[in-house]
Parts: sequence; structure tokens; C-alpha cells
Amino acid sequence: MNRQKERPGISSTAGPDDRGPEGLPAKGRRPGTTDAGRRPAFTLVELLTVLAGVSLLAATLWPALQQTQGHARAVACRGQLHQWGLGFALFVDEQDRSLLNATTAVWEGFWRPYCERYPRLFVCPMARRTFAQPQDPLRQYSAERGCLLGDKSHAWQIATRTPTTLEPGPLVGSYATNACGPSLLDPRVSRGRRLDRCGVPIFLDSVDFYAQARATDEPPAYEGHLSSPPDLKRCCIDRHQGGINSLFLDWSVRKVGLKELWTLDWTPWFDRRGPWTQAGGVQPDDWPAWLRTFKDY
Repeated sequence: MNRQKERPGISSTAGPDDRGPEGLPAKGRRPGTTDAGRRPAFTLVELLTVLAGVSLLAATLWPALQQTQGHARAVACRGQLHQWGLGFALFVDEQDRSLLNATTAVWEGFWRPYCERYPRLFVCPMARRTFAQPQDPLRQYSAERGCLLGDKSHAWQIATRTPTTLEPGPLVGSYATNACGPSLLDPRVSRGRRLDRCGVPIFLDSVDFYAQARATDEPPAYEGHLSSPPDLKRCCIDRHQGGINSLFLDWSVRKVGLKELWTLDWTPWFDRRGPWTQAGGVQPDDWPAWLRTFKDY
């Protein structure tokens, strides 16, 4: 029986269409390939279609991802403020409360003994950067005097470690103390008034290192608008989706709406029914345009 010998290296499964002269596979072609020796691949139209779908999906999910990241950072910020509350509470328990008057209640006297070795606790996760070259005239004026003011996504920075002792710095942070908050623990300062401590902010998000408030302070005309001397504008920043985080004198932490700032118990003489509250007669259209969509108080 005559049988055709197969040459080494040549598959016996090659069909007649895949063979050239003398039964050899056609030059430049392999079994299972298409015409001209090319393997099956995506066309340009198919590739562009896939890229368009991926881009559309990313554009749809990106806002939700940013919102989730912002929520996580807000939770981390409240966790940091809770740590500050523990430090403040320890300080108060160790000191005679009668000594917490307006003279000795310097804000850095509270944080330095407990948190100086953890500087990141002084900066909100939403404001980890500082301004390099401030353009606003008020910011430039402050920068010339060694203080870079922040905003909702930038921390403030001062050239000295503490404002009063002028120790070498710089000090970077994004929180402020209520200039009168700690001293309200002293009955001589609170003037015998029974304070609702859950309404007295003591440590909160800000573009400066201390906060001063008057019921007549006007809201920022636009986001990032500041004025001199310091007022409520420096805390009215949309850092956490319509509000800021604050530690209160009862050592609780919660989010504060931007318009709610005018209803807090900042000092014994602060009018919580002032002109920028619903009780004081403010109308929605009285607020600057960028604040009108936020909750009223």
C-alpha cells in the first residue's frame, strides 16, 4: 500500500486551500489565519465604540465617586475634631476652670500640650494644601505679615508656631478656635448666663486660626470672599457639602450648615435672633446668590 510521507514540521491537518505547490502550506500563512496572514482583531470603529462607552461610564460615575470621597473626608474631619474634644476635656479637667478667663484662654495653650506631635490633626482632610501666591489683596496683605489665609480646599499657614510666643514655625492648619469659646467655662465671663453648650462652637473649620463672630456680620458676597477685620465670613466656607464641621463646648461634634452659623451661641452677648436668621426676618433673596440654595435657619 502506497502512503504519502509527511514532511517533518508540516501539519497533516492543513486543508487543500491552505497548501501551496507540492502540498506545502502557502507562504506567510498559518493554519487558522485569515487572508493575507492577519489574525482576527478589533476594527477601528469597534475600538472607538468601546472607548466611547468607557468614557461615558467614567463621566457618569465620577460625580458619585467625588461625592463618596468628600463624605469620607468629612467623616475623617469629624473624627479629628473628636480627638481635639478629648484633648480639650482633659485640659479642662486638669485646670481650675476659674482660670479659663479671656486672658489665659489663648487658643494654642489648649492644643499644644496634647496634639503638637500630631500636626496632621490640625488640618482637615479637605484642606491639605496651602496657597503658593495669593492673588486677593487681603490675602496678599496677610501674606506680607507672615500669614497665608486658606479657603474651603486650602489650609492657612502662619510663619510662627504660635501667634503669641513667636516660636519658630511654620504652623499649618485649617481649624479655628472661637475667640471667646473656652472662656465661657468661667462663670465670670458667661455672666451667670446658663449656656446651651451644644450651641457654643469652640473649634471649627475656618480659613484663619481664630474665629470672631457678630450677629450683624454680613455673609460672603461670593464663595471665598473675605473682609477685614475677621468676622463670620472666615468660617462660612462650603467645605463639607453645604456646611462645616465643628466641635462644641459639650465636646460633641457635628456638621453646621453655613446659614446656621448666625444662630450659634458664639458669646453671651451674641444675638441668635439677629438680622441673618429667620427669627430676625431674613428672606431667602436677601442671601448672596451662592448661598440661597442652602438650608435656612
